Amino acid sequence: MTAPRQSTLTRAVLVHGAFYVNIRSMMRGYRMSGRKKLLFFVLMVSLPVLFPVALLLGYYTYQKLASPIRVIGSFGELDAELGLCLKPNSRVRLWRENRLGGSPLFDTMVYTNADGFRVARPDVPSQSGAVVAIGGSWTFGYAVAHEDNFPAQLAAVLARPVVNLGVPGYGSAQALPLLERHLGALRPALVVHLNLGLWRRSL
Repeated sequence: MTAPRQSTLTRAVLVHGAFYVNIRSMMRGYRMSGRKKLLFFVLMVSLPVLFPVALLLGYYTYQKLASPIRVIGSFGELDAELGLCLKPNSRVRLWRENRLGGSPLFDTMVYTNADGFRVARPDVPSQSGAVVAIGGSWTFGYAVAHEDNFPAQLAAVLARPVVNLGVPGYGSAQALPLLERHLGALRPALVVHLNLGLWRRSL
């Protein structure tokens, strides 16, 4: 009568158990000093914390080295009330490329007019009585050309001008005061606030 075969799991458990017994027998005659015990304890506690931190730092470093965001010029300036707003009459190239693969992720130009609103060309004035779009980077059209942002797409659908008041990083606490600042001059026929669920970000 042949002996029953051991499963792979059973053999793995037996090997692990034998390894554990050998380690215990080796350590039985070894006594650690108080300082070594403390160091061993600190290492055992800190390793589970340091390992994911090291992974995050490695991933962040890889992203920075592989796909850095590059900017030629500046389209932002400090504002005493809003913290940050778009700089009037700016012309900026914004692009990002994959250094490892050599392929561009995006490459676009950003223009603002005399009022500090994103426009297709620097000489485009803000029209009164138009539709006004407010919000953050989704409204601004970060990393896309002007004709691809949603206010420009909305203007094409409505066949009427849409003024883009979007500013990257804005929540409702900045978008609404910016609208109030230009409300008298713009006299919008309609205001569209794109938030994608982030309208409470600044509340």
